[in-house]
Amino acid sequence: MNIDLWRPRSGGDVHSAAVVPKKLMDQAYGKFSARLKVTRAAPGYKSAWLHYGHGCELDYPEQNWTDTIHAFTHACDGGRQDAFPTKARWTDWHTVSTEWTPDHVKYFLDGKLIGPARGTPDRPLSWIVQNESALYGPYAAPGSRANLQITWVAGYTYGSTCAAG
Repeated sequence: MNIDLWRPRSGGDVHSAAVVPKKLMDQAYGKFSARLKVTRAAPGYKSAWLHYGHGCELDYPEQNWTDTIHAFTHACDGGRQDAFPTKARWTDWHTVSTEWTPDHVKYFLDGKLIGPARGTPDRPLSWIVQNESALYGPYAAPGSRANLQITWVAGYTYGSTCAAG
Protein backbone atom coordinates (compact mmCIF):
# COMPACT_ATOMS: atom_id res chain seq x y z
CA MET A 1 0.00 0.00 0.00
CA ASN A 2 1.29 3.43 -0.92
CA ILE A 3 0.04 6.24 1.33
CA ASP A 4 0.78 9.77 0.10
CA LEU A 5 0.12 12.71 2.38
CA TRP A 6 0.42 16.29 1.16
CA ARG A 7 -0.55 19.89 1.73
CA PRO A 8 -1.52 21.96 -1.31
CA ARG A 9 0.86 24.71 -2.43
CA SER A 10 -1.94 27.22 -1.82
CA GLY A 11 -2.09 26.16 1.83
CA GLY A 12 -5.18 24.62 3.37
CA ASP A 13 -5.40 21.32 5.17
CA VAL A 14 -3.16 18.28 4.98
CA HIS A 15 -4.58 15.52 2.81
CA SER A 16 -4.43 12.46 5.05
CA ALA A 17 -5.44 8.79 5.02
CA ALA A 18 -7.12 6.50 7.53
CA VAL A 19 -7.56 2.89 6.42
CA VAL A 20 -9.99 0.69 8.35
CA PRO A 21 -9.66 -3.07 7.79
CA LYS A 22 -13.38 -3.98 7.92
CA LYS A 23 -12.80 -7.57 9.05
CA LEU A 24 -11.05 -6.22 12.14
CA MET A 25 -13.69 -3.74 13.28
CA ASP A 26 -15.33 -4.12 16.71
CA GLN A 27 -13.05 -6.98 17.69
CA ALA A 28 -11.88 -7.91 21.16
CA TYR A 29 -8.37 -9.38 21.29
CA GLY A 30 -5.99 -10.50 18.58
CA LYS A 31 -2.63 -9.80 17.00
CA PHE A 32 -2.18 -6.99 14.51
CA SER A 33 1.01 -6.64 12.47
CA ALA A 34 2.42 -4.69 9.52
CA ARG A 35 5.65 -4.11 7.64
CA LEU A 36 6.23 -0.42 6.92
CA LYS A 37 8.66 2.34 5.99
CA VAL A 38 8.34 6.09 5.51
CA THR A 39 10.02 6.74 2.16
CA ARG A 40 9.57 10.51 2.31
CA ALA A 41 9.55 12.15 5.73
CA ALA A 42 8.71 15.82 6.17
CA PRO A 43 7.87 17.93 9.23
CA GLY A 44 4.17 18.02 9.97
CA TYR A 45 3.20 14.41 9.15
CA LYS A 46 2.64 11.42 11.45
CA SER A 47 0.97 8.08 12.00
CA ALA A 48 -1.27 7.00 14.84
CA TRP A 49 -2.41 3.47 14.11
CA LEU A 50 -4.94 2.81 16.79
CA HIS A 51 -7.33 0.34 18.29
CA TYR A 52 -10.14 2.60 19.32
CA GLY A 53 -13.61 2.58 20.80
CA HIS A 54 -15.67 2.69 23.97
CA GLY A 55 -13.27 5.10 25.70
CA CYS A 56 -10.20 2.89 25.10
CA GLU A 57 -7.21 3.49 22.87
CA LEU A 58 -4.08 1.52 21.95
CA ASP A 59 -1.76 3.50 19.64
CA TYR A 60 1.03 1.70 17.79
CA PRO A 61 2.94 2.70 15.83
CA GLU A 62 2.57 6.40 16.56
CA GLN A 63 4.60 9.59 16.30
CA ASN A 64 5.78 12.24 13.86
CA TRP A 65 7.55 10.72 10.85
CA THR A 66 10.62 12.89 11.55
CA ASP A 67 10.80 11.41 15.08
CA THR A 68 11.11 7.80 16.30
CA ILE A 69 8.40 5.15 16.60
CA HIS A 70 6.44 5.03 19.89
CA ALA A 71 3.58 3.02 21.40
CA PHE A 72 0.95 4.47 23.74
CA THR A 73 -1.83 2.94 25.78
CA HIS A 74 -4.66 5.14 27.07
CA ALA A 75 -6.65 3.52 29.87
CA CYS A 76 -10.34 2.90 29.18
CA ASP A 77 -11.28 4.88 32.28
CA GLY A 78 -9.44 7.98 31.03
CA GLY A 79 -6.78 7.53 33.70
CA ARG A 80 -3.16 6.54 33.20
CA GLN A 81 -1.24 6.42 29.98
CA ASP A 82 1.69 4.13 29.21
CA ALA A 83 4.31 5.34 26.71
CA PHE A 84 6.95 3.19 25.05
CA PRO A 85 9.46 5.18 23.00
CA THR A 86 11.97 3.43 20.75
CA LYS A 87 15.08 4.56 18.90
CA ALA A 88 13.69 3.19 15.61
CA ARG A 89 13.40 5.69 12.76
CA TRP A 90 10.30 5.67 10.56
CA THR A 91 12.57 5.87 7.51
CA ASP A 92 13.85 2.29 8.02
CA TRP A 93 11.88 -0.88 7.30
CA HIS A 94 10.16 -2.22 10.43
CA THR A 95 7.64 -4.87 11.42
CA VAL A 96 5.26 -3.65 14.13
CA SER A 97 2.86 -5.85 16.10
CA THR A 98 0.30 -5.35 18.83
CA GLU A 99 -0.65 -8.49 20.73
CA TRP A 100 -3.86 -8.12 22.75
CA THR A 101 -5.29 -10.94 24.88
CA PRO A 102 -7.61 -10.96 27.90
CA ASP A 103 -4.44 -10.94 30.04
CA HIS A 104 -2.14 -8.43 28.35
CA VAL A 105 -1.32 -5.88 25.66
CA LYS A 106 2.21 -6.15 24.27
CA TYR A 107 3.92 -4.09 21.61
CA PHE A 108 6.67 -5.56 19.40
CA LEU A 109 9.13 -3.89 17.04
CA ASP A 110 10.98 -6.18 14.65
CA GLY A 111 10.09 -9.15 16.86
CA LYS A 112 11.37 -7.59 20.10
CA LEU A 113 9.10 -6.61 22.98
CA ILE A 114 9.13 -2.84 23.54
CA GLY A 115 6.45 -2.69 26.18
CA PRO A 116 3.84 -4.57 28.12
CA ALA A 117 1.03 -2.12 28.87
CA ARG A 118 -0.68 -1.97 32.25
CA GLY A 119 -4.34 -2.84 32.00
CA THR A 120 -6.09 -4.59 29.16
CA PRO A 121 -9.18 -3.33 27.31
CA ASP A 122 -12.04 -5.79 27.77
CA ARG A 123 -14.33 -4.45 25.06
CA PRO A 124 -14.31 -4.57 21.25
CA LEU A 125 -12.15 -1.99 19.47
CA SER A 126 -11.62 -1.16 15.80
CA TRP A 127 -8.18 -1.06 14.14
CA ILE A 128 -7.64 2.19 12.27
CA VAL A 129 -4.46 2.66 10.21
CA GLN A 130 -4.44 6.45 10.64
CA ASN A 131 -1.91 8.78 8.96
CA GLU A 132 -2.33 12.51 9.46
CA SER A 133 -0.91 15.91 10.30
CA ALA A 134 1.43 16.06 13.29
CA LEU A 135 0.10 17.01 16.71
CA TYR A 136 3.17 19.00 17.72
CA GLY A 137 6.01 20.79 15.96
CA PRO A 138 5.62 22.75 12.75
CA TYR A 139 2.54 22.33 10.61
CA ALA A 140 3.24 20.77 7.20
CA ALA A 141 4.57 23.42 4.83
CA PRO A 142 2.48 24.41 1.81
CA GLY A 143 3.51 22.22 -1.13
CA SER A 144 5.09 19.55 1.12
CA ARG A 145 4.62 15.82 0.63
CA ALA A 146 5.27 12.70 2.70
CA ASN A 147 4.97 9.00 1.87
CA LEU A 148 4.48 5.74 3.76
CA GLN A 149 4.90 2.30 2.19
CA ILE A 150 3.21 -0.76 3.71
CA THR A 151 4.20 -4.12 2.24
CA TRP A 152 1.67 -6.15 4.25
CA VAL A 153 -0.76 -6.06 7.15
CA ALA A 154 -2.21 -9.02 9.02
CA GLY A 155 -4.82 -9.35 11.70
CA TYR A 156 -5.51 -12.43 13.77
CA THR A 157 -8.50 -12.89 16.00
CA TYR A 158 -7.97 -14.36 19.43
CA GLY A 159 -7.97 -18.14 18.96
CA SER A 160 -8.14 -18.14 15.13
CA THR A 161 -6.76 -16.32 12.10
CA CYS A 162 -8.33 -13.60 9.98
CA ALA A 163 -6.11 -12.14 7.28
CA ALA A 164 -6.75 -8.45 6.69
CA GLY A 165 -4.69 -8.06 3.56
